[in-house]
Amino acid sequence: MAAGATVAGAEITTDNDRRLAAVGPVGAYGFPVWYEDHTGLRLEQCLDAADAYCDPVFLTGEGLDPAEPLHIGRGPADSNWPGESFYYAANNSFDLPDGTRFDFVSALEATFANEEVAEGDQVTFGRLRIRFEDAQPGGTYTITHPYGVDTLTADADGEIRYVQDKTPAPDNFGLALDSRIAPFLVDADGLHETPNGTYVGQPGAETTVTGSTYGTNYIEISGPGLATPFRDATFDLMGKVATNSGIVPVAAYRIDNAGTAQDHLDVYATAGPNDAVQVSGEGIPLTTLAGTGSNYYARIPVAADTFPATVTVINASDDPVAEMTLPVTANVAVTGATYTDAAGSSGGTLTITAVSSDSGATLAGTVGTQPLVFTDGRATLTGMAAPPATVTVTASTGGSDVAPVLVTSATAGEAVPQTAVVAGATAAVGGESITLDGSSSTNATGFSWAQTAGIPVLEGVATDAPSITFDAPAEAGTLTFVLTTTGPAGTRTATHSVAVSAPAVADETAITVGQLRTGTREWRVDGTSTGTTLNTVTVHLTQADGTGRVLVGTAPVDATGAWTLRVANGVAPPAGFTRLVAESSHGAVSPLFGYTTRR
Repeated sequence: MAAGATVAGAEITTDNDRRLAAVGPVGAYGFPVWYEDHTGLRLEQCLDAADAYCDPVFLTGEGLDPAEPLHIGRGPADSNWPGESFYYAANNSFDLPDGTRFDFVSALEATFANEEVAEGDQVTFGRLRIRFEDAQPGGTYTITHPYGVDTLTADADGEIRYVQDKTPAPDNFGLALDSRIAPFLVDADGLHETPNGTYVGQPGAETTVTGSTYGTNYIEISGPGLATPFRDATFDLMGKVATNSGIVPVAAYRIDNAGTAQDHLDVYATAGPNDAVQVSGEGIPLTTLAGTGSNYYARIPVAADTFPATVTVINASDDPVAEMTLPVTANVAVTGATYTDAAGSSGGTLTITAVSSDSGATLAGTVGTQPLVFTDGRATLTGMAAPPATVTVTASTGGSDVAPVLVTSATAGEAVPQTAVVAGATAAVGGESITLDGSSSTNATGFSWAQTAGIPVLEGVATDAPSITFDAPAEAGTLTFVLTTTGPAGTRTATHSVAVSAPAVADETAITVGQLRTGTREWRVDGTSTGTTLNTVTVHLTQADGTGRVLVGTAPVDATGAWTLRVANGVAPPAGFTRLVAESSHGAVSPLFGYTTRR
């Protein structure tokens, strides 16, 4: 996600757990026919400069001539297309009580990679933009919107200009699916039905909306200079419900029936359910494909050896009609790929079998630098030092297939030598729980643990498992263990030692300062502890009677016994949690401390 900003700091406090669900096939003009959210709502580009719901003023300002047909050529002079257009936009601009202007933009945009209309440069991206001027310099503001919550800090001039885009790339229209602007917002009164189509709302007519995953169908801003959070719930919406499905050509296969006067052409495509999908080509009559759901198929008779080089697959249900060209190839299938290596042989044998729907096609392929020569659909390579992971077989009339290689030899490669390996702590404090893990030992079929030095600690512990867990004794000393593994190589052993130190004596801990800065939710807590060695203090919020715990943060104790905790954008105190308590890693607990608040 690319983010451009004139802000001192930006944080997505609550991200959107929804993303756009799907993108449609590429249409006649090189852009996706539609984008779909998880509710099933599909939107298409709004490109009719005579339709008020497509914002004609914007489209003509972007270079679209409504008197000319749509066209994308080699450059702007050879095109009639807007430099920017939209599948969706939901924007909100309003004045705060002090007159400051606030702007929020969310959009799914279609444009061109090099900022000029040109065939091959088509890109799409999702955008979320927040602009706010005359804020308090350095002030931190929380903005709640339909797609989550953002915390933004103004720069030294009091400006917040935050833009979050998913970086676009030509021929990768799926990148826009990962933007935060989902699902599409809709007028709270429902979709707008017009003679020209169905729309999520009317541009220029602000309205309340529905659709937010969090139910936050509004913009709310809180921060310095605002006594209470300010909320506005009216949006300017634009988006046309898609009526076209597009067409995705899948395959056109030559079915060459050797020795007969009748061949066939098999055509596969996908489109919308119940669409009128057709195919045509040189010597091929216009034929309607049969459909099941979104999948379409036709077998078309052709005279022997008169296959066209390409066919055109058509979705006649679309307006304008969607057409895509598809090359005609053989249908190739690898039916077997095995590698065998007999014991004592000088190399393995790779055997590949394959078939083609075009009986006149020649099958071929390579493995490394060795060519595959097929006779009656079978090719063999001998003396191979190692098998390939996959093989690819192609037909001379086009078409190919890739298949994994099955290794049937038991001698291809050496087993990893058996080992015994122990992982775990090498030092511990008395009373601490310790786990020693031998599961990373290789080719081990059995495990046996034994203690060879130190105070016994394995009583009651299962010692025939990959790992053991025990409590370190209170007395200082060294514990030594031996792991023995059994396996193909017999037995292997590994030794592991743990140095145990006496447990620390509990210290005295106290809080001396406790403050919450509500504007930035910054916690400032200071205190002291008598334990100065390997000591850490954990601070919690609690209720007045000491019940309930909400973590604030942790801080180390320095050599003088002092500790300082600073947490920015920290936890907000739940109702009734008016006290702080600190607990050291040595076990000491401080008296309850009433914290203070300030902006």
